[in-house]
Amino acid sequence: MRLKFNLVESIKIVIFGIFASIRSKFSIDDFIAKELSEISFRDYYNLYLKKSISQVEKLRIYNLKIIKFSTILMIFLLIYIHYFQKITNNFWIFSLVLFGILIFLANHLNQGFTKFYQKFFLENFFQYLGDSFVYKKEGGNLFKRYQEFFILPNFNSLISNSSDLITTKINDCEFSAQKVFLYDKNIVLKKNPKFNKAKKEEMHKKDIAEFVEKDKEIKIAEGLVFLVDFPKNFSAKTVIKQVKSSNNPDSKIFEKVVSDNAEFDKNFIIFSNSGVEFNNLFTDEFIESFISLPTEFYIDKKIIGKNDKISACFKDNSMLIFFENSSPIFEPSLIFQQLNLITQSKKIIHQFNAIFRIIKTINPQ
Repeated sequence: MRLKFNLVESIKIVIFGIFASIRSKFSIDDFIAKELSEISFRDYYNLYLKKSISQVEKLRIYNLKIIKFSTILMIFLLIYIHYFQKITNNFWIFSLVLFGILIFLANHLNQGFTKFYQKFFLENFFQYLGDSFVYKKEGGNLFKRYQEFFILPNFNSLISNSSDLITTKINDCEFSAQKVFLYDKNIVLKKNPKFNKAKKEEMHKKDIAEFVEKDKEIKIAEGLVFLVDFPKNFSAKTVIKQVKSSNNPDSKIFEKVVSDNAEFDKNFIIFSNSGVEFNNLFTDEFIESFISLPTEFYIDKKIIGKNDKISACFKDNSMLIFFENSSPIFEPSLIFQQLNLITQSKKIIHQFNAIFRIIKTINPQ
């Protein structure tokens, strides 16, 4: 796995890490006693996850100590050099070099901490939802499947990527969840390095262009995808979108359908090529479950302007639900921040259960 570099996160770790406490306030027993009322959840943590959580917290504190010590050492070194004028002409360049080294160190430690969190916590955690749950940090490429639906933005599957694939079987349905990053290519003009402006006429005679076209990758969207294959077929194609993003995906195929539920129609809009199919298949229980999604995924609590969307599509025997700009559920907090894995776990469980409820309304057992 190649090293990823996140400049903003790394700078935060260096700046805020020096003020963070290296005395852990993380008490597994206190969290279990105060926050876990579900007996099965509490027992699973005690039996299987308690040791993993302790290891993750110990690594966070260890990496934080390295960052704190390195930052303090750099500050004292710069004070010493400035006071005794060991470096006069290039002092600020030297300072920037040291700060750059700290940034790369912070990025390396944070990436290592994230991988450790995924390996020792998430892989064990998702089995609480069922023995058949399989979590893979680098999951398979499902873009060809996603492209069959009508709700994801147009993107180039060759340059888009994904991570954190979760697969299982529930209610006789094949289930997967995946984080996706959608990119496309745009052609931009850049200066041709072979073109010599001083010899412009000669360059033109040799048919050497002053500008050349280059492909540039542009991120269109990122989000969380839930894909479910049912053991039965839908007799129609249906799309559900939020009212704010209510453009008809294909006016030649779809028409607007009213759900007869005022709260649902206030927040969502339905497009289908058969209104009868929607009304017969998606029951009151389905409508109620779908209405809960913004709350469960914290979409209605985010700052306005983040362009968060919920989209869903039902076709053939499959359902796809896409949460654009969804809150991260597969990554820990930065190493200078206090871990709260119990709260994070309950959040993931509630979000997945919200999707499971929708599955059960469509394919009850």
